[in-house]
Amino acid sequence: MKKISRSKFLKKMSLLTGGTVLLPLMTSPLFSKVKNSPLFDFNSIRDTFNDKILVIVNLNGGNDGLNTVIPYQNDSYYNLRPNISIPSDTVLPITDELGLHPALTHLANYWNQGKLCIIENVGYANQNLSHFRSTDIWQSGSSSNEYIETGWIARLLEQIYPNHTENLPETPMSLLQGTTNNLLIRGELGITGIMVDDPSSFLNLVNSTYYNSSDNIIPDTLGGEELQFVRDIDNAAFQYAEYIQNIVDVGTNTVEYANNPLSIQLSSAAKLISGGMYSPFYIVYQSGYDTHSNQINRHGELMTELSSALNNFYSDLNNQGLSENVVIVTTSEFGRRPYQNGSNGTDHGASAPLILLGNTVNGGIIGSQPDFNNFDNNENLLHEYDFRQIYSSVLSQHFDISSEIIEETLLGTFDTLDIITNTSTQLGDVNFDGELNVIDIVIMVNFILDVSEPSSEEFQVADINGDGSLDVLDVVSAVGIILGDNSSQRIDGSLETIEINQLSKSMKIKANDFIGGIEVHFKNECILKSTLIDNNWVARCNNNKFILYSNDLKLMKKDFIINFSKFSSIDRVIVSDKYGNRIKSRIYK
Repeated sequence: MKKISRSKFLKKMSLLTGGTVLLPLMTSPLFSKVKNSPLFDFNSIRDTFNDKILVIVNLNGGNDGLNTVIPYQNDSYYNLRPNISIPSDTVLPITDELGLHPALTHLANYWNQGKLCIIENVGYANQNLSHFRSTDIWQSGSSSNEYIETGWIARLLEQIYPNHTENLPETPMSLLQGTTNNLLIRGELGITGIMVDDPSSFLNLVNSTYYNSSDNIIPDTLGGEELQFVRDIDNAAFQYAEYIQNIVDVGTNTVEYANNPLSIQLSSAAKLISGGMYSPFYIVYQSGYDTHSNQINRHGELMTELSSALNNFYSDLNNQGLSENVVIVTTSEFGRRPYQNGSNGTDHGASAPLILLGNTVNGGIIGSQPDFNNFDNNENLLHEYDFRQIYSSVLSQHFDISSEIIEETLLGTFDTLDIITNTSTQLGDVNFDGELNVIDIVIMVNFILDVSEPSSEEFQVADINGDGSLDVLDVVSAVGIILGDNSSQRIDGSLETIEINQLSKSMKIKANDFIGGIEVHFKNECILKSTLIDNNWVARCNNNKFILYSNDLKLMKKDFIINFSKFSSIDRVIVSDKYGNRIKSRIYK
């Protein structure tokens, strides 16, 4: 008999238990033995994800984006859909050209409050029109020509907590409801969370199948370890179920939810969050979006349910002071075709809008109107944004996940969109370790000197003055923040002289009470040879750029002389005062 490894066995078990509840995280240590293990600090999950929660609402079947966010001023829309278009006088206008489906009244209200972001034309290259394949692409976070057996959420969690199978967390790292498709949370080692139809009946379900085998002797055979493993899963499932039941008993709902699957799922999620169960990912499903026929009625009912359910969930959390850290995003495997079919419906399409809702969401529309003049080879709408750009944006802006981990999670690098205001990241904290210090200054200087290239998230945090560029002004501002001397006082003085002596390949800067830093761009390469500067001042050079700054904001005590072994004429100079303000300068040769 061939013995299989514990990790392979775990993976097989996770696939076999894909019914009402799925708990393959549990490994041989019993829950009671591992929940306080120093190798897995539950609080670190909350800390790592900054106490933030992402609720993914999947619109299963392919939502018709054109009848969700409606180009009600575009004649092409009405010409392509003579029987199933939404009349312009019923649309809920959000701009002069776009409006929401008339059933999305609650979302229109959130739009007016600046809490709703709509990203137009989301999809991917070479759109697959199969429900199953396209769902796999979205959930694995892969390209259309890749076949990946792990989900993007699972890859993220297993990167951050590679020992989660050996050190059981006290609470699930993700919770999935409304589907038996577990790809989103399926990792290399198993399922990185739980699948539950109804958390309130979880304990009853586990109780009905639980077998206390603690007194049984495990046979000394090749299969003994695997048998023990199965029993440990059973024991741990019982412990998990009891924990969730206790949370459900403590948690509350402050609003009455409708009696439909999506509302019930969101009601359960709100109760778990209210009861104190922290999981960074809550995933729920709304089915029925495959509207090949009778679309006006069917899609209208779905929009009504969606609007009501999201409003109840958001209001519920808001009533309990829990909405600040929660962002909701809708996903769907594809949109619908731009033109109607012969059954007053639409067939499988390509790009469609995504919607984000939350207190920290940057309200507005990202992207262009759908282009009715240019279609792909299947006569479907072209995509403007890859869906992984939304994933990348949420991970970086909502959770503060590093670009390196995001790249591994999404199997590549994707430009982010400005969709969420990051309220927890301090300006200047470019390594995202929660503290602004000298390490961040060094990284910022490397960015300025082109030693390394910042990611979009790093650039946003490093650009302290928000002028769209990284330079010595940002460095001096960061030093001021570190020293607690970040006054916005403006100094409108001018530097007396910067003397350049090209014959001796040196630069002389006369002592000045205003100066906090200087950045010089030469026309060609410069090589720094030596410096005569005060202590606690730093001079660095790379390629054609030179930077000089004070790391304690003290006044210059003497004239500075910087000697170069290689030197060229100056192309540009930026001079900062002690507060990060730009001041005038004059250059003499």
